[in-house]
Amino acid sequence: MEEEFDHPSKALLLEYLEMGIYRTTHMESQAGYINESMPYGDTAQSYLQCLLENKRYEAFEIIEAQLEAGVTIRDIYRYIFQPTQYEIGRLWQCHRISVGQEHFCTAATQSFISRLYSRWLIHTGQDKKLVATCVGSEQHEIGLRMLTDVFEMEGWDTHYLGANVPNGSVIEAIERHQGDVVAISVTMTYHLHLAKELIHLIRHHPATAHVKIMVGGYPFNIDQELWKTIGADGYAPGADEAVAVAE
Repeated sequence: MEEEFDHPSKALLLEYLEMGIYRTTHMESQAGYINESMPYGDTAQSYLQCLLENKRYEAFEIIEAQLEAGVTIRDIYRYIFQPTQYEIGRLWQCHRISVGQEHFCTAATQSFISRLYSRWLIHTGQDKKLVATCVGSEQHEIGLRMLTDVFEMEGWDTHYLGANVPNGSVIEAIERHQGDVVAISVTMTYHLHLAKELIHLIRHHPATAHVKIMVGGYPFNIDQELWKTIGADGYAPGADEAVAVAE
């Protein structure tokens, strides 16, 4: 690039490339998301190790043992599932695990979440309504799924749209469900422009212009002022914080 590229933004481009090279070569030194000092840290580590060793049944036995010991499902989401998913993402970024391993671990946790629904999911005439969606072709939806569940536990009526939902369908869902808050998840930084486009559409549609918009995901955790730049009403780094912001 230094030798061949001729453009007014050349210096800026080279700076970003240097930053990228530095980050990818120093990621091994980044601290993990699971440690013994955090609540249920040992349990989360054991759970993660089972997943990495493809021991799905043993992993779920760990979750069942915690439930029998009196741990709440919400705490399992917050202290076991969430940090485990963060750590799996870190291990993939550090080239410690493959894409296939990352997909296996995530799919296992998703299946466990589904198996837990019968233990807590009840309908109670909720007044506040949340519509939750990923943007564009975003496939990393488990974080948004957990966030939606926590809102449901807190008494919200939630409508989880998931991934690969066209913008027009998102607008239609907000209108049909009469959403009060829309949660938009972005995991990959190069999808930020899609979130900005969706927010613009929500703001300028007569039936959804009044709705509050909250964003979350990896890019917003890096730059905690970024949500303002793309036009959202708020941001939260995790599910528990998101409920407070939405309220």
